[in-house]
Amino acid sequence: MIASLRHFIRNLLHRTRVERELTDEIEGSVDQLIEENVAQGMSRDDARRAARLAIGGVDQVKDHVRDVRAGAWLDALRQDLRFGVRTLTRRPGFAIVAVLTLGLGLGATTAIFSLIDSVLLKPLPFHASERLTMVWEARPRFKQPRLEAAPMNYLDWQKQVHAFESLAAYVNGFANLTGAGDPERLVAVQVTPNLFPTLGVPPLLGRWFSAPEGARGQTTVAILSYQLWQRRFGADTRIIGQTIRLDGQSHLVVGVMPRGFQFPREGVQLWTPIDFSAGWGVPSRSTFYLYVVGRLKPNVSLTQANAELETFTKRLAQTYPENVDASAFAVPLQQDLVRNARASFLLLLAAALLVLAIACANVAGLLVARGAERDREFAVRTALGGSRGQLLRQLLVEGLLLSACGAAVGLFMAARTFDLLETLVPNTLRGAVAPTLDLRLLTVAVVAVLVTGLVFGLVPLRHALRMDLRSPLNARTTGGAIGRRRAQAVLVATEVALAVVVLFSTGLMIRTILNLQAVDPGFRVDHVLTAGVALTAADFPTPERQNAFYRELLERVGRLPGVVSAGFTSFLPYTVLIGAGPVAAPGGPAPHDGSAARTGDSIRSVTGPSFSSSTCMWAWNTPRSTGTPSDTSVAQKRSMSGAACSGRAAATKSGRRPRRASA
Repeated sequence: MIASLRHFIRNLLHRTRVERELTDEIEGSVDQLIEENVAQGMSRDDARRAARLAIGGVDQVKDHVRDVRAGAWLDALRQDLRFGVRTLTRRPGFAIVAVLTLGLGLGATTAIFSLIDSVLLKPLPFHASERLTMVWEARPRFKQPRLEAAPMNYLDWQKQVHAFESLAAYVNGFANLTGAGDPERLVAVQVTPNLFPTLGVPPLLGRWFSAPEGARGQTTVAILSYQLWQRRFGADTRIIGQTIRLDGQSHLVVGVMPRGFQFPREGVQLWTPIDFSAGWGVPSRSTFYLYVVGRLKPNVSLTQANAELETFTKRLAQTYPENVDASAFAVPLQQDLVRNARASFLLLLAAALLVLAIACANVAGLLVARGAERDREFAVRTALGGSRGQLLRQLLVEGLLLSACGAAVGLFMAARTFDLLETLVPNTLRGAVAPTLDLRLLTVAVVAVLVTGLVFGLVPLRHALRMDLRSPLNARTTGGAIGRRRAQAVLVATEVALAVVVLFSTGLMIRTILNLQAVDPGFRVDHVLTAGVALTAADFPTPERQNAFYRELLERVGRLPGVVSAGFTSFLPYTVLIGAGPVAAPGGPAPHDGSAARTGDSIRSVTGPSFSSSTCMWAWNTPRSTGTPSDTSVAQKRSMSGAACSGRAAATKSGRRPRRASA
């Protein structure tokens, strides 16, 4: 084994010396035979002729020795590669068209695969991410199969559901950063102190939140994102322990998260502890706003966790009437974050594969047409002693060489599209994952090269192996031309069929988009501007001050030139569904068992004037299963007085805290 390896390396690295030694050895053998023949009485010319006849042709002997030499296959491959390159360069037009066509198909396929791989296949950049889940509530009577968790239910899960190693929660929001520098409105997230340990992502600087920092009155601490730390604070490592002002209150900076960490959505720049006592409705089981992240215990399956959640929620329903018909379930975190993008990505991959198939059919047609010019070459090589195996190897090498060049062009084109593809990453993962040129993508490219190379090698090979050696030399023979025309017809038909599939699919998609744009939403959307307003508890601590601000803002906006009317709503139509709650008639008893909310209406707080004009935002009660206006509920809203609606917008608590309004 060692001797064979040594001979292989010697033949590979010292090929010239080995060839010279082979020539010297053959010539020495010829000289020895000549001397033996002369000694037997032959003349030198006869002796030389007899020696040559005894040995055979010198070139044939060399070929035989090369065939049995260690590493002979590598030498043959090198020769085939050199011949393949010369063959392609003799027809540069064919080579350029074939390589660019393959580059387009392989580039589209590898680019889309890089997107799918980064979003759907690669594990999330968290510790043991396969154990991370999202936990949701389900309320069939509200027609909601997936709903955020109510605070009290979350706290009960945390204490009594044992399938999870930890359960954390968060709420999306914003924060106003003031102090040194210009004021900024930051995308912020309020989290339970155990969110970062649950995800398993250590901070770049400082520490996570501690458990007491989620208690009442101890939430004035903050963790910065890497981007905010770089941009606003100049990457100063002394930021830990300093205070910043958020929403008018001083917060102590305790940590900085690493680059790229933006959980749970793109653009998050700040995390603060969630304060359940500051108006977030912790005593409630009928307000749903907590996003819950769970980490399964080792060796606990998702099925076991869901079974325990189902059993526990049934037990809660027996104790608390608000939980009647309620259930809870967990889904893998990665699956949940990309649930709306999976079908679209798979559709893109199917389209890319169709483009690759069209490119392959196109190049195969070119190879069939080019094969007509090589029939005589194949016949002559076979007649001179070339075996069918050598012909097979040569055609496969040429096909692989063509595919490799196309893959190189395709990878270059794919790498240029990564910035564009990154915009297709779901917002929940953008910043954490991105298409990249890595080993997995290169592996896909290599597989594509092998598959397409075999196809391109076998297309002309089928004709070459079945070819009669006399046919290419007989100008009157037409059988080969008929066979090639038949193969070309099949390839053209395949290419046209695939192109028609792509064309019709694109047309259906465009038609769907146009139909969606033509849907009547139930209100006028032209000449309408919207803006979000978030009031801080420090500046507007009471509902009375909030109401005064809203009234003054509406009056001042209504006096602006060109403004017909203005109004407030807690959430714009077709955006966030804020949950359902008990509804009681004026003067009637307040429901306590949730029975009055069985209609499943979404509740949006609005100001009365927003229904007096068709050019401003308005809200409605709507069955949560359809998300479209209900005529009855709209009529009921129109009958309300402006004062009643205005007070309800500022003071009524529906599914979410009324801290934000849209005008």
